[in-house]
Order: sequence, then structure tokens, then C-alpha cells
Amino acid sequence: MKDQKVYRSGILLYPGVEILNVAGPAEVFAATAHFKVITLSLTTEPIRANKGFTLVPDYELKDSPLLDVLVIPGGCIEKIQDNEEVLRWLKAMSIKTNLLLSVCTGAYLLAAAGLLDGKIFTTHHEHIDSLQQYAPYGKAIRGPRYTDSGNIIATAGVSAGIEGALHVVRRLRGVATALHTAASIEFPYWQQTAEFRADTNAATG
Repeated sequence: MKDQKVYRSGILLYPGVEILNVAGPAEVFAATAHFKVITLSLTTEPIRANKGFTLVPDYELKDSPLLDVLVIPGGCIEKIQDNEEVLRWLKAMSIKTNLLLSVCTGAYLLAAAGLLDGKIFTTHHEHIDSLQQYAPYGKAIRGPRYTDSGNIIATAGVSAGIEGALHVVRRLRGVATALHTAASIEFPYWQQTAEFRADTNAATG
């Protein structure tokens, strides 16, 4: 019998969040069977994202349900990276949640919570060196669209969140499901990655 588990994916919102960092992973998960997308923030008041968009969170952080995936998007991350309530919540969620997915400068929040120590990670190409200084006990690498360090997946800038989310789908539901989602949202680039080809070759023998 096929796994009918519903995977709850939470996306953290805050003022100045980059809209594509939110919308990219949200589209991937919403387009995948057995995934449910919710949004969270310090309050459920409307949030002004960048590019002129307003977003309304579903839950306050303190009322967050259990999650399978937590997405930390980039943007004006400095607005929350020193917020003790957010950092305490993120540390707790890192224990309760299967996978954390940072997009672009969202990795700075993981660093602020000490969650990049001993990890390999990436971010927007303009912030690699700065993030390395901010998270000296991990290794920032330049070039890949995403990195996978066990429970933490980090992506490069802006649109790379789509590939990171597809990688999450692959880890949780397998290559075939991830490929189906990529095709349904007409995102062929992900299919050309060396990692995808290796998985496909292994699956086909």
C-alpha cells in the first residue's frame, strides 16, 4: 500500500521577506500530492513582503503545528535574525521537524540559531563570504544550487528555492514524485543536475 502520509510544510514569514523565496517552495509543495503548505510568523497580522506584496500568516509561531518541513526564506532577514523568540522557536523546531530548508539569505537565521555548526551550506552568491564569517564552524560553498547536510538543506539565491524544495520532495517521496512535480510546474532545469541523473541511473539499474 502506498504511503498516504500528509507532509506538512511550514514557511516562515516576516516583514521584507523575498516573495519568490516564499512562492517557489510553496508552489512545489502545493503541486505535490500528500503535501500541505502553511505559513507562520510571530503574529497572524498581515505582513508586507518585498516587491509590494502583502501576506497573511496562518499561524503564530507559538501555535505552530508539528511540521515535516520548515522553510526559512531570505529577504530582510536582519529584521528577525536577532529576535530571541524566533531563535528559541527555530531551535525547538530543528528538533521536532524532519527537514529545514533555507532559501537564499534565510541561511543567516540558521546561523544565528547555531544550526549551521558542522554543516555544509550555501546561500546567494553575493553573501557566501559574509555567511562564512557569520557561521565559522560550518563550511559555506559556492556554486551548487543547493546543499544537503542531513536535516538541513540550504539553497543559493532566490529561484534556487524551487530546486531545494524539489530535493525535499525527492527525499520524502522519491525521484519519480519529484520528477512529476517538476514536470507539472514546467521546471526542467532541476532534471539536468548531476545528482538527479545519478539517482535516475541508480533507479533504472
